[in-house]
Amino acid sequence: MVPPLSPPLSACDSLDSDELDAFLASQGALSHFPTPPRKQAVVTEAIEVLEGLALCETPLQDYDRAAFVLAQQASIEALPTSNEVDLIRDILRRADPPSAIVAIAHNILAGLRPPHNTTKGLTESSSDLLVAAALSLALSYTSDSPTRTLWWSGHCTWTASRIDKTIMEVLFILDFRLRDCSEKGKLQEALLKLSSENAGDAAFAHDCPSEADELMPKKSLDPLIDGTSSRCKYGQLTPDSCASPVAACCPHMD
Repeated sequence: MVPPLSPPLSACDSLDSDELDAFLASQGALSHFPTPPRKQAVVTEAIEVLEGLALCETPLQDYDRAAFVLAQQASIEALPTSNEVDLIRDILRRADPPSAIVAIAHNILAGLRPPHNTTKGLTESSSDLLVAAALSLALSYTSDSPTRTLWWSGHCTWTASRIDKTIMEVLFILDFRLRDCSEKGKLQEALLKLSSENAGDAAFAHDCPSEADELMPKKSLDPLIDGTSSRCKYGQLTPDSCASPVAACCPHMD
C-alpha cells in the first residue's frame, strides 16, 4: 500500500508561532462576509434615551401637586374639580410613572389647549381620561417596549379601547408638535411646575382639595386581591361582581 503524497512545502512550514500569526493576519479575511455570531454569544442591547430624560428619571415627590397641575392642563374649558384631581392622583399613585414621563404628559396636555387645539373633539373628554392617554402616549414615545393601554385601563376608570381612541385624537391635534413636548427646556419647565417647591402658591393652596375632602365619597375604584373590583362609598367597601380591574357599574365603560 502506497502512502499518500505529502503536501508541498510552503512559506508557513518555516515560521514559528508568532511569525505564523503575523503571516496569516497579513493575508486578509478568507471571505468578504462578516463572521456570524456564535449561538451562545451574549447579546447586548443599547437603549437610546432622549436628551434630558436621563437627568430626571426620578419618581414623583408630590402626587397632590402633580395631580392638580395635570388636572389644570386637562381641563380645557373649565376649572378642575376636587373629584377630578382625586382621580388623577389615583392614577399617578397606582402607575407611579417617572417624573420625566409626567412632564412629557404635562406638555402634551398643554398642546391640547387653545390656540393649538382648534377642534372640539376633546372638550367633552374627562380630565382623567386625557391624563391617562397623555401618560400612555408619553411612555410610548420614549420607550421601545411600552406598556399596553390595557395596563393603563387597570389604573383608571376607562377601557383600553377608549384610551386608544383618545390617543389617536391627541395625535391628530399635536401632529409633529409631539416632538417638542420632550424638548429639554420644556421638560425642565414642566418639572418645575410639578415639583413640590412651588406647592405654596396661592392658586394651589386655594384650589387643592383639603383634608376634609378625603372623607367624601370618591369615584375611584380599588382592585381587590381576587381580581374583582370594589367601591368605597360612605365609609364602606362594596365589592362588585366584575372580573375586570374596573367596576362594571362605572359609567365610563364601553
